[in-house]
Amino acid sequence: MKLLLPALVVLSFLIPQPAWAMTYVGVTPSDSRANQTTGVAHFVTFKASVSIGTVDGLKVDFGTATGWFPTTGTCSAFGASKDGGINWPYTVASLPGSLTCSVNASGLVTIGGITTGLNSTTVYGVRIQGSTAVFGTPAAGGYGVTVKTLVGAAEQESQAARVVILGETQVSGSATVPVLNEGTVTFSGFGAPSALVTILDGGTVVGTTVVLGDSSWMKTITFVTGDHSVSLYQEDSLGRRSSTIGFLIHVNAGSSQSFSNIYFSPTIALSATVIKQGDPLDISGFAQAVATVTQTTNSDPIISSTTSGSNGSYLISLVGSQTSTLDVGAHSSSDIATNGSLTSPNSQVLGFSVTSACSGADLNKDHRVNLTDLSILLFYWHTSAAGNPCADINKDGTVNLVDFSIMLYQWTG
Repeated sequence: MKLLLPALVVLSFLIPQPAWAMTYVGVTPSDSRANQTTGVAHFVTFKASVSIGTVDGLKVDFGTATGWFPTTGTCSAFGASKDGGINWPYTVASLPGSLTCSVNASGLVTIGGITTGLNSTTVYGVRIQGSTAVFGTPAAGGYGVTVKTLVGAAEQESQAARVVILGETQVSGSATVPVLNEGTVTFSGFGAPSALVTILDGGTVVGTTVVLGDSSWMKTITFVTGDHSVSLYQEDSLGRRSSTIGFLIHVNAGSSQSFSNIYFSPTIALSATVIKQGDPLDISGFAQAVATVTQTTNSDPIISSTTSGSNGSYLISLVGSQTSTLDVGAHSSSDIATNGSLTSPNSQVLGFSVTSACSGADLNKDHRVNLTDLSILLFYWHTSAAGNPCADINKDGTVNLVDFSIMLYQWTG
């Protein structure tokens, strides 16, 4: 028994479609693979689109492929309108209606039962099974093939292409020939309405989608078999990204798996990167619509919450009484979003710095050090200056002679 290893079929246009034709069939690079069942099977796919009217069927004429195409055989047809075309093996017919397929000894393959017409994302496949004879040795230069559309019983203008068979090898024995080398993974979850979701495999973008108005999103990606390092993030309308979610997946041949409830963190922005103690600070961004957004100022914890709007936008304002308690130095802020039982990861962490609200011995901030400042200093003498922390000029916890000495040194009159 001889089996045919996977071989590549390349299709290229030779004759343009006349402008007056009712329909248009585009033929793209297609694929032919071996399958260990009975005899030898080939899979050939055609991707087609229609500009006007509907299509009831396709005719693919392999009549010139004498010596390669089986003299007797059967076929079955499949269709799918999904990202990535039809997954191997061709065992789904996701279009409405029932597709039919016939093949004759002259190499004419007819696909029928296309009840809804074609669209730009429809891929049609035929599985051609040689029942009593294997496929022969292909010609080096390939074969001319015509593809015609059927509207009722009428054939539309032909679209010509050339099929070239590359790297075909005959082997003996009954060992299993692996033909499945990919599977699908569906990702879904929640994010900010209208945000762009990006999915990467090992740092390479493999798919994007947009979050719907109800904050849900979903995307199906076809992966080759094996292990994959997948990462995902969302980007809001202002170009701000959530934190990245990453995990490892393993894809088996012909498998379909899903990962749901992937909940993106809010995007985040700060109104300033440097503030004085007592100055306001705004934290804003986008999260899932009508979610609870909680911000945490790290190092000196300040926790504040708000509810995002119907478009996912949120604003949290830290007022002067909150920032006045922050120590001078570096700080950071981050957010999380919660909705029901779902809690997002932490957002990106943004840093900001806090400087002193005091201006040395100028306690009333009139840009002079004089009797007014001395009066304030004496009012808080031998206290912690809780009412005006600036009176404790050297920040040792008590207003005393050290602070008085500093004031005299900075005296302007």
